[in-house]
Amino acid sequence: MKHLSLIFGILAASAYAQDIILRRIQRISPTEPSPQTETSPQRLYLRGKVLDANSGEPLVGAYVKIPGTVIGAITNDKGEFQIPTTLTIPVAVEVSFVGYQTQRITLKPGSETTSPTEIRLAEEEILGQEVVISASRVEEQFMRSPVQVSQLSSLMLRTSPGLLSAQTLSFLPGVDVVHTSITFPVVNARGFNFTQNPRFINRVDGVEMQSTALNIPVLPFTSAPEIDVANVEVIAGPASALYGPNAFNGAMLTTLKNPFQYQGLSAQVRIGVNHLGASERGEPAPMYDLQARYAHVWNNRLGVKVALHGLLGEDWWATDRTDRGVYAGAVPPYTTPGPDNPGYVPINGYGYDARTLLNNLPLPFADGRPLPAFYLSRTGYMEKDLVSTQVRIGKATGGVFYRFTDQLMGQFTFHVANGRTIYQANTRYALENFLFHAYKAELTHARGFLRLYTIHENGGRSMPLGILGANLLNAVKPHADWFRQYLVTYAGFLDQGISPQDRAAFEAHYGRPVPQMGDHAGARWLADSDTRFLATLPSAAPVAAILGGRWDIGTARPAPGSPELRRLVDSLGKIPVTQGGALLVDRCALHHAEGQYELPSVWNLQTIVGGSFRVFEINSRGTIFIDTLGKPIYNWETGAYLQTRRTFINDRLQLTLGARYDYRQYLTGQITPRTAISWSWDKSGNHILRAAYQMGFRNPLNEALFINLQTDARLVGALPQTDRALGIAGTNNYTKSSVEAFRAARAQGVPVEEAAKLLRSLPINGIRPEKVQSFEIGARHLFFEQKLLIDLTYAYQRYRDFHGNVRLYGPKDPTQTLTPQDVENNTLSPLYGRYYNIPGTPQAQFITVALQYRVSRHLLLNANYGYAQAWGLEEAKALDPDLHIFFNTPPHRVNAGISLQNLGRWSAQLWYQWVHAYLFEFPNYKGIVPTYNLLHAQVSYRLPKWHSELRLGAQNLLNFYHIQVPGGPRIGGIYYIQYSFDPFSL
Repeated sequence: MKHLSLIFGILAASAYAQDIILRRIQRISPTEPSPQTETSPQRLYLRGKVLDANSGEPLVGAYVKIPGTVIGAITNDKGEFQIPTTLTIPVAVEVSFVGYQTQRITLKPGSETTSPTEIRLAEEEILGQEVVISASRVEEQFMRSPVQVSQLSSLMLRTSPGLLSAQTLSFLPGVDVVHTSITFPVVNARGFNFTQNPRFINRVDGVEMQSTALNIPVLPFTSAPEIDVANVEVIAGPASALYGPNAFNGAMLTTLKNPFQYQGLSAQVRIGVNHLGASERGEPAPMYDLQARYAHVWNNRLGVKVALHGLLGEDWWATDRTDRGVYAGAVPPYTTPGPDNPGYVPINGYGYDARTLLNNLPLPFADGRPLPAFYLSRTGYMEKDLVSTQVRIGKATGGVFYRFTDQLMGQFTFHVANGRTIYQANTRYALENFLFHAYKAELTHARGFLRLYTIHENGGRSMPLGILGANLLNAVKPHADWFRQYLVTYAGFLDQGISPQDRAAFEAHYGRPVPQMGDHAGARWLADSDTRFLATLPSAAPVAAILGGRWDIGTARPAPGSPELRRLVDSLGKIPVTQGGALLVDRCALHHAEGQYELPSVWNLQTIVGGSFRVFEINSRGTIFIDTLGKPIYNWETGAYLQTRRTFINDRLQLTLGARYDYRQYLTGQITPRTAISWSWDKSGNHILRAAYQMGFRNPLNEALFINLQTDARLVGALPQTDRALGIAGTNNYTKSSVEAFRAARAQGVPVEEAAKLLRSLPINGIRPEKVQSFEIGARHLFFEQKLLIDLTYAYQRYRDFHGNVRLYGPKDPTQTLTPQDVENNTLSPLYGRYYNIPGTPQAQFITVALQYRVSRHLLLNANYGYAQAWGLEEAKALDPDLHIFFNTPPHRVNAGISLQNLGRWSAQLWYQWVHAYLFEFPNYKGIVPTYNLLHAQVSYRLPKWHSELRLGAQNLLNFYHIQVPGGPRIGGIYYIQYSFDPFSL
């Protein structure tokens, strides 16, 4: 913290000194010149008129700034601007406008009556000229960036056929996007993906927008309204040396529009439809997307803005009925998965996880034969039966900005989002009335910044569907009683023991005969029914007591769609999971301080230093984490970095060196170095070679350290004290896969002593941060008068202490030593789910080829190809076949796009995407994502007189239904019409 205070003190002192040196370059609105007195110096102005180079029309809303300061002005409806100054020497200014090439010129100050200098901007026809910041945390030209980076401008977002910005991100080279619901995209780069994806960070105007409980970017709520986005940059590959622990696979950095450059009112309305054709819903569903933004500036010093976004629609339906049940230990025919198996567990079924293996039972059939070993699950519900599939998202962002001096600007901004969506991990989660809000205070200087922000979340009525289904069924009829009723019916004791008179009464009451011995379907029907009537039948009443049960406990399973089911879901959504309900309490928060400063140049070295400190506030009231005492758990991490850069040989060679140190409570400190070099082999900079070596690391999530949540397994944190409390520390555990192998062997008659040789243990001892070494080489080339851009990247990455996920059993009594006899007698702990440092050194390689060809000012062609491969996982799989590390990345993907622009008032885009089939793993099941091909299109027509645009678009034009994650929804097409209003860009 002392180092951070020193940095911030230097920043403030420098701001004051440089403000004096700049000799009072005033910031006054072009239309509101400041009053002058007789003793005041003569007022001079930098005056200009910005025009389209081809048509000569004025460009309204072009931004003119003086580099190295925060001074700027926008052009009026005549394309004119003026910046008051007391300087008499020529001043360099930078002129930019969306869709046009930025131009730097020198203006000579003159009087208010001096004719404005004419500045003509050409449309963006030369490629590779964008300025990026994310790759090195300082401005640099895209061509000279030492690592793989892509950029989306506000123009690209506005003209994309994708309904939501995540679809547009998927067009970028090296970027993978999968959807677990219509509004929950997961963005990733460089493999080892998951639907949580904690290895990829999302920063919005410097704020690392993440769910504190999950440590992941929950994009439906953390992304900004598109109408307020100036550009998005995506780094592929480790960026921990600059952005800290979780920038392991990459980072997405979004810059929002500031009110000084983007003023006035803009709005966008989309009306769409989905669920056409082969949708499970059976009929089309409307979608509504409304966005608006307003910004105003007073005297070019005080600016305010606010942006609103509302989305309402019908989510895609997840209806996968594939059996994910495990049948080790059962005997044929009960080893065959499927809906006819009494242990059936459909992927998108919930409540079925109330399941057990029935073997070695003392209860035989009523005729004396032994019962077979089989799995039995309760009769659950599909996703659409439990929760609404409606999507509602509402967001508001905004802030107040004030220019204290020519070098220093302050801002206070906010981001608030609320709504409902579906999120998928070990189970599917309904995020109901989820509230996310973030607040930032920042001082921005030409040489650095000081930033403070806080993030809070309120889970509302968020529910894990697996827990909801199981606890709902338990509330209707306790699991133990349901299983007893099923067994005595299936074993034939009811059929054999009921009298003729009571049998007739049974048939009259239920409308069907008494289930016969061995009838699984009949036994399930009766256990799911209201059995209280059987307690009134003299011969049937004693049957339930054979297993210590009763008929008069519980009621009938509510039918899907019934008011009773809806009432139960609503009531359980108000009761915490720790009290038998389905509510996850989430009041977690993140508090963060960060600063960066660019030191004065010495020996032409451009050097930045920075640091950060953050505190996690874990508050789930025991429903998610181990905060069972009613008090939040606080834990912290801190880090500092330094990077220096220098050019040699007439700026053709650029060398970057950097390093960062991070420390997190409970863990060891980490140093992540970074080295990058780029070389222009021609003087014009059209051919750039680059290479980089960098390390990345990722601390365990809050989930990995502190979780205590029941899903398909009891998820437990990896703190050593937790391991000791559960009795699984050291090797006092058996992996789930080895227990299943033992049970399968015993079902085949293998003696206990031989079957015990199949049992495997893992050495459990806390968890360490995971690390990656990345070697990257690449080349960027411009041909044909800078109209063809070729960007090539090859990356090789080597991992250590990678975090996998394992399922294991411990002793039922944590103080005892686990033995094979415990498995034989089924005296084990509940199934645990835990993060684990996998052995070995997994490796991966990635190849990206991207092409852009500006055929003419009317036609732009895009294409990119990505290849991904991982290996070196054999040692982990040998230790435990179920030790998942989730590469979850397609080996091949292709994007190709055609953009037609400036065809009078018309424009259009067409994008094609092809994704090769690949394996996608979850901790409790896995599946193949089949190959899919998608086509996206939009046609736009401008109405310049009204500063408006009409668009007709389609995301997934051919309505090709496909999945992007196993257990996720089948995704079809979205068709929409859009109206946009923007007085400065339309």
